[in-house]
Amino acid sequence: MSNGLNKELKVFVYGTLMSGFYNNNKYLSGKVESIEKACVNGKLYQQFMESYPSLLKGEDKVYGELITLKNFEEDIKALDKLEEFLGEGNPKNLYHREVILANLEDNSKEEAYVYFFNVKDEKDFEESTMYIPHGDWRRYVAETR
Repeated sequence: MSNGLNKELKVFVYGTLMSGFYNNNKYLSGKVESIEKACVNGKLYQQFMESYPSLLKGEDKVYGELITLKNFEEDIKALDKLEEFLGEGNPKNLYHREVILANLEDNSKEEAYVYFFNVKDEKDFEESTMYIPHGDWRRYVAETR
C-alpha cells in the first residue's frame, strides 16, 4: 500500500531545521545525505511568541536549504511530527506539507517537500507575526540577536 510519498523528493527547510540551528541538531543530525542552498517562492514571517518562522504562499524569494534525507520514510515521519503535520488537508495541521519547486544556486529547479504554515485565524496571525521581507530567516536571526 502506497503512503503517497515520493522518496526521490528532497525537503526544503527555511528555519530551525537549517544547519546550525537547534532543530537541525535535534532532528537531522546524521540523517542528511546532502545540503544545497536554495530558495522558494513564498512569504516568510517570524512568530512573536515562538522561536521559529512560518512560510505562507506568495511571490517573495524565501531562502533556505534543500536537504536529501538518508532514510526518507523514517526521517520524514519525525519532521511531520515536529511540524504537527497530521495528514494532507487536515484542518488541525500546524503546517501543511506540500510539493513545490525549489530554485538552486545554479538556476536549476527541483521538486521538494516544504512545510507551509496553516493560518487558522488571519487576524490572529497578523497580530502575532512579523513579516520578513528579505525572506532569509538566518539573516533575520543574526540581525536581531
